[in-house]
Amino acid sequence: MAQNQKHKNSKKIFVVLTVIFGLTSLLLVFSCILMFSYFSIRMSKEKVSNDIVIETQTTESDRIYTQEDVDQLVEEIRTEATDAEHQAMLDQMQELMESGNGTVEMLRYFYPDKVVLLSDNVYYFMDIQEDLKKNSFVQENFSFDGEGFLHYRTQDGSESYLRGIDVSKYQGSIDWDKVKDSGMVDFAILRAGIRGYSEGALMEDDTLQDNLKGATEAGIPIGIYFFTQATTNAEAVEEAQYTMELVKDYDLEYPIYVDVEAVAKDTARTSILTSAERTDFAITFMETVKAAGYKTGIYGNLKSYMLMLDMARLEDYDKWFADYDLPIYFPYEYNMLQYSESGRISGIPEAVDLNILFQ
Repeated sequence: MAQNQKHKNSKKIFVVLTVIFGLTSLLLVFSCILMFSYFSIRMSKEKVSNDIVIETQTTESDRIYTQEDVDQLVEEIRTEATDAEHQAMLDQMQELMESGNGTVEMLRYFYPDKVVLLSDNVYYFMDIQEDLKKNSFVQENFSFDGEGFLHYRTQDGSESYLRGIDVSKYQGSIDWDKVKDSGMVDFAILRAGIRGYSEGALMEDDTLQDNLKGATEAGIPIGIYFFTQATTNAEAVEEAQYTMELVKDYDLEYPIYVDVEAVAKDTARTSILTSAERTDFAITFMETVKAAGYKTGIYGNLKSYMLMLDMARLEDYDKWFADYDLPIYFPYEYNMLQYSESGRISGIPEAVDLNILFQ
């Protein structure tokens, strides 16, 4: 469920030059204000003649300033200030790059009022929608421990969340009793299945039944997710009904999520969908699930939510967000975070996705 990202040098250079040009223009205005203040104080007792010659009181320290002198001094002040600010910005850029941050992270630093993301070698600068609900997490309160588990401490120092995993056939045969005994898992979200990205066939996850039985018998509460590739509302209903049929014999304490992600294949049948269509189908899936009495929600990463879906239409649904780096980069409200795809849990032979659910 991870997203690999690339960048394009020409786009990077263009954006960085744009930042530099804007800061330089602002600095010119600031320099003129400084110059005006300087001369207002220095020449408060001077008289200005019609030929722009400024004559001061006759003391040894006084002198005459011509227009040429004034222009030269203004240029010196402007150049010194511009060079200093320019160098400070370059130093900041260098520090960000040398610390291991890439171009996207650097641009996010310089554009704090936008959501910046890179997808398919294109940089996107998206205005943050002020009318949408924002999350209230304090980034400094997130931290990883030595074993790769994420913690979030509230302002009073307490930790109020549940720890979970999500699994599919890629985790192999799981010993759920060992998972329970590890003490690191409060819940598990199991993959029910997928729709094929080329032919559109519905397919059950190879390990679903074993995972349903094993987790339930071990006393681990469960939820479900389905990887959608619906191209119509009818297909979205079909996916929801298919998922519910697969889990009808089990109690679900956690939601049935619809998983919305891009497929990096030219032949993907969903590649031509608009964000409005994807949102329609995701909502149809969730409303079908909700009508049957189950909890529901939607899973996605930054690309899913910002480019593939219409966030304004998803305000009323639980959001499960995936981001594997600190700081967590997403301004909008979410209640579950997938923060790693490389977790290690006793009883699970392969790396597993780790999550925290905020209460």
